Amino acid sequence: MKELLDNLTQSLGLTPDQQPLVFIGLGVIAALLLALGFWVAARAGRGQGARRQSIFDKLGLSAFERRLVVAIFVVLFAVLQWWFVFPEFTKWDVVQAGIDKGKQTLRDRQPEVDKLPAYQKEVGRLEDEGHKLASEEVAVQLLRVVQTQAAKSGVQVQNYNPGQPRPAQGNVFFEEQSLSLSFHTTGDKELLDFLVALSADNSFLRVRDLTVKPDPTGAKLMGSVTVVASYQKLAAAKTPATTPRRP
Repeated sequence: MKELLDNLTQSLGLTPDQQPLVFIGLGVIAALLLALGFWVAARAGRGQGARRQSIFDKLGLSAFERRLVVAIFVVLFAVLQWWFVFPEFTKWDVVQAGIDKGKQTLRDRQPEVDKLPAYQKEVGRLEDEGHKLASEEVAVQLLRVVQTQAAKSGVQVQNYNPGQPRPAQGNVFFEEQSLSLSFHTTGDKELLDFLVALSADNSFLRVRDLTVKPDPTGAKLMGSVTVVASYQKLAAAKTPATTPRRP
């Protein structure tokens, strides 16, 4: 019914908010057709005479009474239209507002939907560039890189403390491997060179925590550093299905 009404409104050149006019027009046409039907029936019964009486003749109604009956039916039809149909007109504004809001939401989000292929391509590129290593290999590689940079920069490391791998925050495809180290009797230039060197050639490394304070002599620095390596998780190996042997 809704689709038929929309097509009729469009064919008449009306806007959606003018659909109540279509309801009113249909009601008037129906009332006129009903009155015309009663009039034709009365005329047909009157012309055929006694051979075939109309329903008005069978009821013994006069001409005035017949017009009164038709008028009552027209009024009753108009009352039913006013009672059941016209209250629905107020709901049309709510429906139209919902449609407009949905269209606006679609227009607002369409630019991001159009970017979906680019996002998928970028995810694929990042997955290809990720360090696909096992957690044990990442821990060893991280320790080797940090030891090498500490020796080059002149940082005096007391001890290394590898952490446990854990999922990366906000990224289900990557994990993090941490390594904490304590240093002492180190100059500020050596420490700065060490921190810069960690991220200069290794984009998957970053410093998470840094604690610095003067050593007992007051001429050098001591403290601790936590370095984190992000790497792509290895996909779980699929177990090949075994085919049972035939006896």
